[in-house]
Amino acid sequence: MRRLFLCLVILTCLNISIKVEAKEVIRIPNNVKASCEKWGEEYGICPEILEAVCWHETRCRAELENEGCVGITQINPKYHKASMELLGIDDLYDYDQNINLCAYTLHEYSQQEEDLYYALMCWNSGSTRGKKLFEQGRFTKYAIQVAEESYTLEQMNGKVGW
Repeated sequence: MRRLFLCLVILTCLNISIKVEAKEVIRIPNNVKASCEKWGEEYGICPEILEAVCWHETRCRAELENEGCVGITQINPKYHKASMELLGIDDLYDYDQNINLCAYTLHEYSQQEEDLYYALMCWNSGSTRGKKLFEQGRFTKYAIQVAEESYTLEQMNGKVGW
C-alpha cells in the first residue's frame, strides 16, 4: 500500500500527462482542387501534391502573406520573377496563378532529380539547400509532411487503398 501511495505521489509531482495528437481533417475547396488538377496535368505533377502544398502552406487561403511570401502556396516573388514573366503571372494572390507557378516550379525541380522529396525540399528551402540535403540523403520535415498529406489526399480521392 505504501508503494502504491509513493508511486502516485511521484507521478503527481512529475505531472505526467499523455498527449494525444489528433490529425486535422484536410479540406480542399473545389476551386483549388480544379486548379491543382489543371496545372498538375499541364506540368505532370500529381494534383494531390499541389493540393498538399496549398493545404500545408496556408490551409488553402490565397490571401495570406508571411515574410515576403504570398498567396496560397506562399511564393516569394523576388525568387520567381523570371518564371512569373515567362508564364504571364502578375497576381500571386490569385490562387490559380499561384498554383500555376508552384506546379511549374515543382516540374522544373523534378527535371533535375526525379524525386518528389528533392522537388519539395527545393520548393521550401531553395534549390541550393534542397540539393545539398538531398545529396546527403536527408529529407526536411516539410517535404515529409507534404508527401504524407499528399498520400492522405490520394486515399481520400480513391487513388490508393487505405
